[in-house]
Amino acid sequence: MNIPIGFTLFVSNSELTIAAIEDLVEPHNGSEVIRVSALTTILAPLFGSTHVDLIDCNEVRILLDAETWLNPAQRVQESIDEASLDADRIRFETCDSVSTPGTQLADIAAYS
Repeated sequence: MNIPIGFTLFVSNSELTIAAIEDLVEPHNGSEVIRVSALTTILAPLFGSTHVDLIDCNEVRILLDAETWLNPAQRVQESIDEASLDADRIRFETCDSVSTPGTQLADIAAYS
């Protein structure tokens, strides 16, 4: 069985971004805003894009490797639901990257 591995590279300077938005959000929410932005960026090709064909795809599973992603993932999921986008097949999960095969690749992509 061949399963393609894909990831989106989201390059940012978190310190610069937090400094730029600190007047707009609570100080402790800056990193959460960055995570929400990262999630919406990687999901963008699934909505209204002609580049991704989801006809044969039963589900989209987003594996997040830390508890710090729970709130951002929940916010994005709620926003997808509120926007009436086809979100039935999109599922967010948080797992321990040490014990879950495949998320080590996400770690490599995240820190490359």
